Amino acid sequence: SSSKSDAAANLPPKDPQLVVAGKMSVENGACNIAQLNLKTGEWSLQQRIQLSLYNSYSGGEVYSLLANHTLVTNSNQKEFRAEDTSSKHTSADRPHVSDTVIGGDLIVVGAFDTTYRNSQTTYCSVGKWDGSQLSKIGEGLCNSALSKGMKITTAAIAGPNDVYVAGSFQTQVWNGEKHEFVKIFNIAHFNAIDQVWLPLPVGQITCSWCTVTILALAWDSERRQLHVAGKFNAIDGNNIPAGLAVYDQDSGHLVAHPGGGLTMKNVTEDGVGTAIQLDKENGVLYVMGAFERLTAVNQACLGLAAYEINTGSWTCLADPAHSVVPTGGGNMLLTPYGLLVAGKTTENTTWPDSSRPYTIAVLKATVKKKVYVEETTPLESEGDDNDDASLRHMNSTETPEKRAEADHEFIWSWLPGFDGHDEPIHTLSNGFGDYVGTVFIGGDNFIAKWSYKTVTVKC
Repeated sequence: SSSKSDAAANLPPKDPQLVVAGKMSVENGACNIAQLNLKTGEWSLQQRIQLSLYNSYSGGEVYSLLANHTLVTNSNQKEFRAEDTSSKHTSADRPHVSDTVIGGDLIVVGAFDTTYRNSQTTYCSVGKWDGSQLSKIGEGLCNSALSKGMKITTAAIAGPNDVYVAGSFQTQVWNGEKHEFVKIFNIAHFNAIDQVWLPLPVGQITCSWCTVTILALAWDSERRQLHVAGKFNAIDGNNIPAGLAVYDQDSGHLVAHPGGGLTMKNVTEDGVGTAIQLDKENGVLYVMGAFERLTAVNQACLGLAAYEINTGSWTCLADPAHSVVPTGGGNMLLTPYGLLVAGKTTENTTWPDSSRPYTIAVLKATVKKKVYVEETTPLESEGDDNDDASLRHMNSTETPEKRAEADHEFIWSWLPGFDGHDEPIHTLSNGFGDYVGTVFIGGDNFIAKWSYKTVTVKC
């Protein structure tokens, strides 16, 4: 019957699926969210969602999809290759990476109010996709008087019960504990247990000269901190180094970033952080954006840098030999194989094919040991009787005290096996479940997948 077929169409699919978002057409149907069955290679005609934005003829937009998974790697202790090259091992071990499932839904953020279907649900530019339908996340984020033009550009999952979304918006929500409406500026926090949206307890991102736009969030589960990047230079009207901030969940305070901020070559011009990726294993925060200098160290750096959380040190990652110009924040992704950065190659790179200038560079962080030796001071001679003792001390074979401090070395290469493309690349995404270790690549009119595999060649 039709009711049974409708019910079946609303059930989440069992086969692995690739969810794609943007402005596109699938089987001659315009949509913003589409779904590809990775087992059969067929696009779903039921799961095509077209979004709508009130008072707009251009429709809604999706800026980011966030999977309810986390990838855990241990790349410093195991390389992505077969260690045993004996004849019984004909292929490499899988990448040393585990997939932790927090939930089955995708978080969808952008600029949209509802769908083109017969729906009166107001999503407030954020929803969750379960493979068959788009649902609301909580209630009350939208306020009709304040939230016009609500634009959410990024999201971060902080464990099984907490979601942070950010962008360029202002609204107000009811706070039951305070028995009053509270305002939210640009960052909102949703708790799945209480089912409420609230602002950060202390601190709101502001800007002295610009319209605030937060472009990236990264959650640090070990330190329970949320790293924030975007276009801003103040908190609660008080100036901070531009482009970066951090929210500490335990204290409830949003503060200036301990790594400082971003500027242009002229330090009076603020820089913008467009993307951040956190390598939890190595304690490294990668920062990409429109900037030319790092304020904390006053170091010239063009657009890409690494901040080591434990040591507080910065490393500029700009490398002319592997330079690409990204089209947006979705062009940087931390994977089990390293940090991938996609974009159009510049003139002085080592990329060999100028006819396919859109490609992907790989950055690998490796731990290096620095050994510091504390010098020993010889005993002072107090006369002839002590000369022999002093000489024996100076020539002794005492082992100097050594202290090892972890640091990182960053090495660039091109993504092996990827031949580049003649059209722009817009997004990179990790696979999960059966596709853990696979990287999906999306751009103008194409989708590709890349995975690492090594085989033993008998000589």
